[in-house]
Amino acid sequence: MWFMVRVNELQNLDPAAWTALLVRELDAPDIVVTEVAEERLGNGRHLTRYLLSLAGYAELTTLVGKQTNAAEAQFYQELAGSLAFLVPRCWFSHVAGDQSWVLLDEVHNDWPADSWTEGDVEEIVGDMAALHAVFWGQEEELAQLGWRSPFASQPAPAAAFNSRGAARRNGAHRPAPRFERGRRPLISDHAIRSAGRLAPQLIKAAAGLEMIRAVGGWPGVIKEKHLAAVADLIDDPLPMLYPLRLLPATLLHGDLSIDHWHITLFNERRLLDWQKATCGPAVADLVNFIEQFDLLESEAGGWRGRCRWPATEETMIDGYMLAMHRALGERFNATATRRAIPSARCLYVLTTWLTRFADWFQHLPASQHTWQTLNKMDDDELAEAGFSQIVGLRPYLAGVFERFWTAYKAL
Repeated sequence: MWFMVRVNELQNLDPAAWTALLVRELDAPDIVVTEVAEERLGNGRHLTRYLLSLAGYAELTTLVGKQTNAAEAQFYQELAGSLAFLVPRCWFSHVAGDQSWVLLDEVHNDWPADSWTEGDVEEIVGDMAALHAVFWGQEEELAQLGWRSPFASQPAPAAAFNSRGAARRNGAHRPAPRFERGRRPLISDHAIRSAGRLAPQLIKAAAGLEMIRAVGGWPGVIKEKHLAAVADLIDDPLPMLYPLRLLPATLLHGDLSIDHWHITLFNERRLLDWQKATCGPAVADLVNFIEQFDLLESEAGGWRGRCRWPATEETMIDGYMLAMHRALGERFNATATRRAIPSARCLYVLTTWLTRFADWFQHLPASQHTWQTLNKMDDDELAEAGFSQIVGLRPYLAGVFERFWTAYKAL
C-alpha cells in the first residue's frame, strides 16, 4: 500500500524506506538496501539519480526521481499500467500539485533523435498509434479519473473568467487585455464560448499576437498574412475546432517532442515527460509530433534543424493511419482524421507558439527598434547577448508558419 512508504523518507535517503519500497514492489522479502546515494542530473528537469546498494549484490541499482506536476504523477498512478510497453516502470508516485514526485526506472537514450532511421520513425509512429488505441473512445472513463478533454465544446466554469472574459486560472493572476482589431474586440464573447475549455489558451495566444504586432512583426519569419490568419482564428475559432470535436477522444501525451522519446541500446522505446497529458482527438498528438520533428536541441544551447528527415511527413501520416486501422478496424475513421489535420495544425500553432510568444515578449526588449536590432543579429551574436531561446529558431519557425498558412486555407 502506498502509505507504508513516505516520499520524504525516500528523498532523505533512508535505507529502511527504500528497503520497504523494493520489498513491496518486487514481492521479495529478503531484499535489504544498505546505503543510498544520489546524483543530480542536468538539463533543468528536476531529476535525481538514486544509487542503491543491496546486501549481497556487488552492482548498484539505479532509479530516477523526478519533481513534476500533478498531471504526470496522476498519469503514473492511474494510467501508466495500461502502457507498460511504452513508459518506464513507476516505483512510487506522490501527487502534490507542482511539488509532485515520481520514482522511475532509469531510461537511457542510446539513439538520439538526430540518428533515427526510417525504421525508428516507423516504430515510434506505431507506438503513438498503440497509445491512442488503448484509450480510444474512453472520454467518459478518462473524465471520471479527472482527465477531461479541453477540446470539448462545453465552456470552462464561469469562475474562470471575469466580466471582460479574462482568464483567472491556469496561473493567470491578472486580467488579459481585450485587444482591438479595428473597432471590434479581438477576444469576443463568441470566441470564448466557441473555444470552451481552450479559452484561456486562446486569450494567451491573443496576447502573443498583440505583442508581435507591437514590435513590428518578425521579418523573415512571420508575415502579415500569418498574423491576419491568427487574428481570424482567434476571432472565430469554431471552423478550426469543429472537425476536431467530431473525432473520438483518447489519452494524449500532449507534448510529443522528439526529445521525449528514448531508444535504448536494446531497441526499447520509451516515452517520457507526461506533464501535459490530457484527453482529446488523437490527431492533435500526431500533428504535435510532426511539427516538432525538425527541431533539435544544439549542444551549445538553442536549437537547430535536421540536415535530413529519415521519413517524410506523408510517410508518418500514412504509417499512423495504417497502424490505427490495424488496431481499431472500423472504429477508426481515417478520412475524418486526415480532414482534421489542418485544424490540428492551426490549433497547435496558436496554443504552442503564440502562447510561447506571449511569455517570451514579457522578458525580451519591448521597443520596436531593439527588436529589429535583434533580428539583424546572427545566432552567435544572439547567444552572446543572452537570447539563446531564439537561437536557431528563425528558419524552423518560418517553416512552421508557412505550413500554418497552408492549413488555414484548407479549413
